[in-house]
Amino acid sequence: EGHHHHGERSFNGINGPVYLSPEEKGLELREWRRKLVPGTYPEKFLKEGKLPEITAGFDDSDWEKARVDKKWDSRLLKNVYEECFVWYRTDVEIPSSFEKKNLALEFGEGIKDKIYLFVNGRFSGMRENTFVGAPFAFDLNGRMKKGNNSIVIGIKSDRWLANYGLHGTVNLSAYDRCLNEGWRIKEGIPGQL
Repeated sequence: EGHHHHGERSFNGINGPVYLSPEEKGLELREWRRKLVPGTYPEKFLKEGKLPEITAGFDDSDWEKARVDKKWDSRLLKNVYEECFVWYRTDVEIPSSFEKKNLALEFGEGIKDKIYLFVNGRFSGMRENTFVGAPFAFDLNGRMKKGNNSIVIGIKSDRWLANYGLHGTVNLSAYDRCLNEGWRIKEGIPGQL
């Protein structure tokens, strides 16, 4: 077990303890803009990134502000007979300390619906029925750039679900590449230091 040192996280390195500040470990993405769309979109349009909401420069200033973290239930309620789609958008500044690291977008809780991820306007993955309560992750290697990045999440809610949307924590996490040489991070399970 590593010792805590001024709120930092430590573990034993080759020449003694290595300290990681929270900023080096990851960024918690709490502030999002959200828009509910009745109905749904063809899968092809989502995977080809053909929708304006996905593009990095899209104007979402009139969307509702949504806070997503574990202390706050930000899910929406709906009529269980309806299908609908909810968009979440945020921008994240990649610090230089993340430049040579493997990045993952980690979700603290599962989502009953289908979740689509778009990074900088490109379709970057889809998950379906991640079990409720189980964390899951998307590998972001090669998808983020230094400076400002756009992250867009689309959630398709099927009928029979009353609660939908993002819930729990969403973190952009950084891992040292030297730990991962010759390994693949298994998507769906967040890594642990």
